[in-house]
Amino acid sequence: MRGQIVLSEGSNEIEIHSEVISSVSGAPTTQGIENAAGNMFVTPTGRNSAVFSAANDAWRFTPFANFGYSWSPNSTISNTTIAAPEAWPATTTAYTVQVTDPSGCIVSQAVPVHVSLCLNVAALNLRTFIEGYKNGAGTMRAVLFENGMSTNPAACDSITVSLRSTTSSYAIAYSEEVELSTNGYVTVNFPPAALGNSYYIVVELRNGLETWSKLPVTMGANTSFDFTTP
Repeated sequence: MRGQIVLSEGSNEIEIHSEVISSVSGAPTTQGIENAAGNMFVTPTGRNSAVFSAANDAWRFTPFANFGYSWSPNSTISNTTIAAPEAWPATTTAYTVQVTDPSGCIVSQAVPVHVSLCLNVAALNLRTFIEGYKNGAGTMRAVLFENGMSTNPAACDSITVSLRSTTSSYAIAYSEEVELSTNGYVTVNFPPAALGNSYYIVVELRNGLETWSKLPVTMGANTSFDFTTP
């Protein structure tokens, strides 16, 4: 055999350039790389203790590195930095994922999530934060997940979202217990009878203080309300 081995100190890539490898019957040859202990290795297909020949041939061995992922929008999605997050939009939504490979090459791809509802509902897209759970700008701790109470890695805590009458004694018209995501977003589906009516939006967390919207909100098929915006 006649060739050259190229070691790239900056990238840790290894290249094997072969001008010629002659096959010899009964004399198997191995081409590849292994660790210092000799108990881990990588070889091209068909070149591990095999009889083969090659001419003007080259192989490059590149260290493994993780790909980076960035999903948008960041609402109704379990995690924006993993390959396969869970998403639960109230309506059909086109998510976009941007993938960055170890060499810095970036590729974007649209991933639509189609939502078909059998009945009309009054969907409330809500954002709220629990002060004691904040762990950074725009995120909270995954308290339910950390305590083994949910399999969703973005499960922060359970909250009760109510729609209350606009007249005294502000009776509860509808109420739902839902799982709040660590990014503060949650979608609550109320019955179709709520459509077109105005209510105060109230958020409760066990023995925490109730949080009310300052003004009544008219419920549509897809209503958004953000408690985090002054």
